[in-house]
Amino acid sequence: MKKSLSSQLLSGFSLAIVLVGTLTLVINYRLLQNDLDKQVKSNGQAIARSLEFATEGLLEYGNTSILQRMVQNYATLPKIVDIDIVAPDGKSLVLNKSVKPSNPSTNKHKFSGISSELDNAFIQAATSGLEIVIQTKIKNKQAFVHILPFSSKLFDNGNQYFNQRGLAIVAIDLEQVRNEAWAIFVTTTITMFIGILAILFLMLTLIHKYAIQPLKSLHTEIVNSQALDNIKLPKMLPDNEIAFLANTLVAAIAQLRAVESQKNAELSKINKELSDLSQFLEQKVIERTAELTDTNLELQQAKELAQESSKAKSLFLANMSHELRTPLNAILGFAQLILEDDQIPTETKEQINIISQSGQNLLNMINSILVITKMEPGRQKLDIKQFYISDLIKGVQEVIAFKVRQKQLFFKLENQANINSLIETDELKLKQILVNILDNALKFTDTGGVTLRISSETILPDHLQESQYIPLYFEVEDTGIGISESDLEFIFDPLFQADLGNRFYEGTGLGLPLSKHLIHLMGGDISASSSLHRGSLFRFNILVKLVQDVPDDNPIKNLSLDDNQIIPDSSIFNPNLMGFLVNDAAKINPNLDILLAEDNQVNQIIVLRMLQKLGYKADVAKDGLEVLAKLENHIYDVILMDIQMPHMDGLEATKMIAHNYWHQGDRQQPSTVNNFNNTQDGYPYVKPLVIALTANAFAETKDDCLAIGMYDYMTKPVAIDTLREVLQKASIQLFT
Repeated sequence: MKKSLSSQLLSGFSLAIVLVGTLTLVINYRLLQNDLDKQVKSNGQAIARSLEFATEGLLEYGNTSILQRMVQNYATLPKIVDIDIVAPDGKSLVLNKSVKPSNPSTNKHKFSGISSELDNAFIQAATSGLEIVIQTKIKNKQAFVHILPFSSKLFDNGNQYFNQRGLAIVAIDLEQVRNEAWAIFVTTTITMFIGILAILFLMLTLIHKYAIQPLKSLHTEIVNSQALDNIKLPKMLPDNEIAFLANTLVAAIAQLRAVESQKNAELSKINKELSDLSQFLEQKVIERTAELTDTNLELQQAKELAQESSKAKSLFLANMSHELRTPLNAILGFAQLILEDDQIPTETKEQINIISQSGQNLLNMINSILVITKMEPGRQKLDIKQFYISDLIKGVQEVIAFKVRQKQLFFKLENQANINSLIETDELKLKQILVNILDNALKFTDTGGVTLRISSETILPDHLQESQYIPLYFEVEDTGIGISESDLEFIFDPLFQADLGNRFYEGTGLGLPLSKHLIHLMGGDISASSSLHRGSLFRFNILVKLVQDVPDDNPIKNLSLDDNQIIPDSSIFNPNLMGFLVNDAAKINPNLDILLAEDNQVNQIIVLRMLQKLGYKADVAKDGLEVLAKLENHIYDVILMDIQMPHMDGLEATKMIAHNYWHQGDRQQPSTVNNFNNTQDGYPYVKPLVIALTANAFAETKDDCLAIGMYDYMTKPVAIDTLREVLQKASIQLFT
């Protein structure tokens, strides 16, 4: 035998014990080292915090000698490499007897210039106010350096050290700690080695007595026997598993020889089949893995390409929207200001009105194009708000007023729904639908006029019986040129324009497709019926939530204007007849303190003149940094904030305002205490109220503005009436 059973067992046990012992020693060493490191860090932290606490108090009372003695006492402790207290200007307070800011020490602190990594850590801690622990080499020793920032009102750092703090620095010898851990490890290793030797000796003695010697006797008898069926078992076999093994062995030897050949043959056959099957499966796995890898790579590349395309498209649309709206803001803004001037001649007003209407048409086309580009499923969401149907009708009338008057058509409203009802849906999208369809009807009508009908069902369908939603129905009928049957099925396709013979009608063909998309988004549907030279009828419905059904006591249910009636500039209908559509507005508060944040000089002039027309005065800031600088000297009531500005944009400036002013109790004005329940994402509506005034018209931009706490959101070009309403709402928020 090459190796005896005792040597094999002993080797196995020895290897197992050595492996377990070694693993235990390594783990214990690591745990011991980590524990000592934690103790060192904890001691360093405790020393640094006690120094930081003592330094803040001792500096204010001028007791630098006590501070120096404390540092000297701590420096004598075991494992301490060095200690220092550093002022914000980088000078040592321990080496310097004077801590007055007016007489700074010329001595740099003890740790200055040791390494760039350590200097950067000092700067980071002084600036951020965060506690930092770093491992580095000091005085040719590995050490933990614990850096704890502190502040004192005695420090006057000036602009150079703005927002910095002093530092308490403690360096602890890491090599001494590791030497202690190593000494403990060596002692433990020697002790364990002696124990392993004792255990192995005892195991060897027991194995030889109770296993090896009986097995040798059995082996001798088997070798000396002439026949396998005539084996005499030795008498000295112990009555245990070895004796049972001997009897079983004798009985099994005969059976083994009989079946050995058969089993070997069967096993060889099975092994061959398994080997063939394994090779086949391995090849299939390799082929399938390669196919999946190629497919995943193609899908990933397609996904990345689609994401890049979508990102580029969104960025292009945002930039184009901003660039187109900026000059439109100047055109429409100055047009509004001129129209507000009563001294302008009537003929000039009509010309300016045409300019304003043309600019508004261009703005509507820009908005339609932007919405059309985002008509993919899931990209648009409803902005649900509560509003009165009367306010909706008033807004629609104001938009189409100029075209009705210009073409001298009649406009008739047949309202069979409760005009005073308070409903809940997306007001802007519903208004856009009505304006698109009415504008389309007016465009193709040269004589006669347009009728708008509004109605609702009192008996709801079964699927809406348990719902709070009701269907609201609209009909727009005109006396225009009509649509042929061949064109009728295509009128809701983007960019489609019907064949109208020799006459060309302006337009992009986006109004009806956009309206259909928005109607579907609001849970409704749209249809059209028409014939040439007999006018057209568009029907659509949407689902709205009825919040409050106010009794309709107003006798004016149906209104009509024929072509002989002159429509006022401000409204299509006579204000005396339609007074029930106008809400009571809050009075102008001329004392509202306003700051305009705008980098474009033309936009500055427009908004300032609008504010002047409304009775307000305002200061101007060209970027976010200038806004923050002005707020340091004066807290404004309202900030009209542009988003895209140089140096610091409006979003970043608003975040800084939220951090500096909205979370501090001393900024809460007494007049606004009762209004703290009105919040935007947890921010109390206290001054300064930040109102976005931007050329970015995407819903994502609005969501970003409101998410960081802005009070309201307006897009350029801004209407003077919109500016008035928003400032009135802000005035009510602040002063009532």
